[in-house]
Amino acid sequence: MVQLSRPITLDSTLYDLYAEDNNAYAGDVALVYALPSAEVQIHKSIPLSRKYTYQSPLSWANDGDKLARMFLQVVPQMFGFIAGNLPLFMFDLDEMNIESYPHEAGLPEGIQKYREDAFDVMNQLESSQRPNLTFINSPSDILLAQNVKAAIISPIDCLTYLPLLVDPDGQYLIQSKRNLATSAVSTPASEVIDTHLRPGVVYDNHEIEGEVFRMVEPIQGHALPFVVKMAQSLAGQGTFVVRSETARERAISVLTTALPQVLRQLDVSNARLYPSSLVIQQFVYGEAVALSLFVTRTGRSIFIGCSRQLIDAEGHWGGGFISYGDQDRLKHLHAGIADELANYCHKHGYFGPIATDVMMSEDGHMLAIDPNPRVGGSTPLGLLKTHFAVERGMQEAAIFFPLLLKCSRGEFNKLFASELQEGSVIVAGWCHDRLTNHSETSIIVGAKTQAELAELISRINRYKIAE
Repeated sequence: MVQLSRPITLDSTLYDLYAEDNNAYAGDVALVYALPSAEVQIHKSIPLSRKYTYQSPLSWANDGDKLARMFLQVVPQMFGFIAGNLPLFMFDLDEMNIESYPHEAGLPEGIQKYREDAFDVMNQLESSQRPNLTFINSPSDILLAQNVKAAIISPIDCLTYLPLLVDPDGQYLIQSKRNLATSAVSTPASEVIDTHLRPGVVYDNHEIEGEVFRMVEPIQGHALPFVVKMAQSLAGQGTFVVRSETARERAISVLTTALPQVLRQLDVSNARLYPSSLVIQQFVYGEAVALSLFVTRTGRSIFIGCSRQLIDAEGHWGGGFISYGDQDRLKHLHAGIADELANYCHKHGYFGPIATDVMMSEDGHMLAIDPNPRVGGSTPLGLLKTHFAVERGMQEAAIFFPLLLKCSRGEFNKLFASELQEGSVIVAGWCHDRLTNHSETSIIVGAKTQAELAELISRINRYKIAE
């Protein structure tokens, strides 16, 4: 690994933030990080959830191996990068997802390689801010010290046996598009479509088809433009922006295919959480920004950062851009919606990081679009102001995920040795591919101007694999 001229020091960490309004004590928190998968089981000890269900019909990836590397390695690294001195538990990859290389010192090279990837990411940090990283094969391997509770990315059935820091039902409801639409938080005008099916009843295909038709019918005649959301879609992979008749037809086609499975997942354990609902929402013109906050144990909101977003043509999030000189203005601009969101979280018993998409209405009011009670992809940017802007004069920064590169970590280190050493390029997540020299990554970059940032991004993109 390329040695930085000096280690990365974050402005604040999750350890520091969890200590706010708690007598400066955060020793009761451990992070157990694994992103849930909606349809593909990515680890033998993480079965698909039956209570806390998710939807991702627009996902571009259905390869279990690649999803495991993203959801169990790169995302936990990217989110854990800002953990500070907290215990961080990450899952080993299954044997079928490990490189079939010769053994070395009694340990498969594949295990050593992806673990090494993770430790390389964390070792960039100043020693007092590095998480205490432990790899596990199963939730049963998680050993928590007395009175320590686990904070998770999103509720997953197999993790709810743990002593959790917050109520998983509350966390699940906060991230529900349906629950947000019916809350007191300022949002675009919304129409909620709940199922009429009763939980615990087995329905035949004809009954399911009839219910799908009933739920999708309002989309047929709704005036353009509008947005349709599945209640628990992951990373925008169940959100449809409908601006044209072609987009309407596609949304109806995808939902007609996806909803039968969603409706069959409804049971007595999750019915009150409304996982199968649809939301038809007013289309708001303009671009959404990513607002990163931390809600303390008393319900106070702490501003972390506000970033512009990189959204592809399919609506998938691919990164964020931050201008450090604009953060004070944006903090003031979003103070009202930040307090609304903090109250919303506190009402449901949640405290911790929250990442929310926010848009401005035509009359100048801030509207929450999609709250995520967890670290967000752009959250690390807000905690790197001193590193980039103060110490290096870099007022612009960006983060990218998922960034698939056609090179190994060693090759990347050689290609960008000077940038890594000076701190203008930071690896926030890395996992080698199982069979090729490719890598799944998250990269943070900084520059003095937007033009210099664009040039650096262009250089990195030369090694990007087209999706």
